[in-house]
Amino acid sequence: IVDEQLVKVLLESLNWQRGQQSDYSGCWDEREQVVLAIGSCVNHGSLRDAEECLVSAMERVVSCLDAFVKNHRLGNVIQVVGDFSRLLGSKMGGQEETILQVIYPTLVGLGEDQKEYSRLDPDEVASCLECLGDLAIAVGPSFDPHIQQAVPNILQAVEFYAGQNHPNITPILVNGIHALTGIVHSVVDHDVPHEDSSLFHQFDSIMKIVKLIAVLPPYYRSEEVKIRLLSLVYDLLQTQFAGPNGDIMETFEISMLVSEAEQDVSEGHAPAELVSILEAISEFGDDSDEAPVHEGEGGSEGMLDVIDENTDDDRFRSIG
Repeated sequence: IVDEQLVKVLLESLNWQRGQQSDYSGCWDEREQVVLAIGSCVNHGSLRDAEECLVSAMERVVSCLDAFVKNHRLGNVIQVVGDFSRLLGSKMGGQEETILQVIYPTLVGLGEDQKEYSRLDPDEVASCLECLGDLAIAVGPSFDPHIQQAVPNILQAVEFYAGQNHPNITPILVNGIHALTGIVHSVVDHDVPHEDSSLFHQFDSIMKIVKLIAVLPPYYRSEEVKIRLLSLVYDLLQTQFAGPNGDIMETFEISMLVSEAEQDVSEGHAPAELVSILEAISEFGDDSDEAPVHEGEGGSEGMLDVIDENTDDDRFRSIG
């Protein structure tokens, strides 16, 4: 009740701020802080049953997104939108369409004007990728119409930063993988016939991203990147597009990634979640000759559980 009342007060403050004509930097700092305070209430968890309050608050924040973009304040605000989506799930009321129209221009701009794009904070791009993955997980099958546009945009972001050897590439990689993971789970965690999903048409592009990250220099592939990339590989094995016997495992890039992870395990450097992922991938290979693993058979949903139990980062926690 306290958080619900606090959110209402914060929304009134945000409405008041929107009514002011001043666009000086400090004013937008204050508006950003209001949204971050709302996000703190959302993450506190006590609003889970206050659906009407959550929907109203999310609509208000989403309605402000364009203004935050123009004033270079999107990064933190779009993370709060992701917080809302994880809590509301399919009860978002179709707001994902509006949110994606804010996210896409940030990612599409990569190939149109690299000089202009270089001025953007890479953390802002990473936040957009993170929110994209949150949206896909939240709305599930309803995300399917967006897959055809989302995957090429993710590819463009990862290619741009990988090609620039950007020093702050790790958040882009982590959240790019998170976005792809959300998209894959929007299909395999639900009763969506794989042949009817847009995922089929974007599978090669997803594999291109996986291969690109797998061969980056080791100093770019942090432990977190490796864990999440192998988890995504496992998720892809659950689809019907990976080949009848997990043929994607035969590609040079993925074989190298797995071998490197196995070396870490043999040297005793691997965390528990990496060991679990490698075991799951190995078991898939052992079982593939007998019967393919589909959703509901301990597949990708179980792998998300492995990640969830071994991370303190709420960005990667799936909704129930």
